Amino acid sequence: MGVFWSRGLFGVAGWVSLIVLGGVVVFWPLWLSVFLCFGILVFAWNGRNRRQSGSGDFMRGVFDRMRARMLAPFMFADLSRSRQDIPVSGNTAFEEWRTSELSLLRQQYEKIEDVERAFAAHTRQIQLLRDREEFDHFMAAQSLPKGTP
Repeated sequence: MGVFWSRGLFGVAGWVSLIVLGGVVVFWPLWLSVFLCFGILVFAWNGRNRRQSGSGDFMRGVFDRMRARMLAPFMFADLSRSRQDIPVSGNTAFEEWRTSELSLLRQQYEKIEDVERAFAAHTRQIQLLRDREEFDHFMAAQSLPKGTP
């Protein structure tokens, strides 16, 4: 068996490893495309990431959920829940001021979230109206007699 592996300049194992590495180096675009297609399929088959109306909504939703997960530890609600009862300074006046300021920030944050949800609903409504108008235009064009352009 030692003779088999030592044949030639590099030996069989050397040639096999050289061929495999050469194939990866030469055909890297093929491997990259396979990797990217597999990644797209993973996103496409995930039940939570179903494609919605609009071309960019799917990926926008993916990145919004990813951003929300990354920012979750830093949100005011999480900070207030975990550290509300823990005194930071031991000064009660400061703790009262801190609690009131955190509640004001929480209210402002909730107001911003409400406006963001209302705007998202508004843009969805506009998209639905635009889609309805395009469909009505298409149906009107389909109902024309055959000789008319």
